[in-house]
Amino acid sequence: MPERPYSFEHFAGLPFYRRLNQEFVDSLNLKPGAVVIDLACGPGNITRLIADKIGPDGVIIAVDLSPVALQAARKNLAGSPTSVSFVEGKAEDLAELLGEKTGAVDAVVCGNAIHNFADKAAAVAAVWNLLKAGGTFAMNSAFFDGAIPPDQGDFYRDWMSGALKGAVRAVRSLGETGSSGNTGDTREDKAEARKQLTPQEYRDLLEAVGFQIQSLKVMPIDMPLEGFQAISEDDEFVRGVIPSRIPLSIATLALAEAAAGVFKTKGITVSQRHWLEIIAVKSRRV
Repeated sequence: MPERPYSFEHFAGLPFYRRLNQEFVDSLNLKPGAVVIDLACGPGNITRLIADKIGPDGVIIAVDLSPVALQAARKNLAGSPTSVSFVEGKAEDLAELLGEKTGAVDAVVCGNAIHNFADKAAAVAAVWNLLKAGGTFAMNSAFFDGAIPPDQGDFYRDWMSGALKGAVRAVRSLGETGSSGNTGDTREDKAEARKQLTPQEYRDLLEAVGFQIQSLKVMPIDMPLEGFQAISEDDEFVRGVIPSRIPLSIATLALAEAAAGVFKTKGITVSQRHWLEIIAVKSRRV
């Protein structure tokens, strides 16, 4: 049986997303020969952009919780002249995973992942300890409190409502788990909730450790239908928005079909979302 591909890989390779990350990495002023951690590296798209900047004398440590993601990253980085090592583990456990690198890292880059960290404060503190004085922590995220512009609220409500209705219909027709039709707001039916921070809360979190914020940007981005359909393939996203009693394959298809339906109904080619980028420098502990 062929191994299932990493579910975020399609989205990570979309042109609009690659452009955003290229601009993000370009802004970091990474130097040839630098030591960089790509935290929550996923399939390695940002890892490769970092490698292009730091060259054959540089060192990258790519960290991810998912062994499937790391396998995809190894494949994508095969043949890179930059030294890249791959480490499986949680961001919160960086001190244990990479203790030998304490105070020796030039930059830590975290692309569109910090919103998934269970203990963001622990992860940020671990990043601080690994960085050299003057080292950079750079993060971006499309999932934060304020990511959805006020005028796009109807779009997202229609998308989620349509997806849930479509998923329930599919479950009923197939006689799958949950076919009783009870879609009440019960504990077992609710999707796993994530605590989404505001940009100011991210600033406060970083400054509490001792980081100095170099830049904080909230930018509008235009996301095409392909982006919504690709993110609907990401297991982590799906489990964050659709009740876990719905089989993953059904939830994925329902989200993709609902997105297409809303795009068609509204007669649009893109939907806007806000994108958060923060670049911080290790200065002093408070």
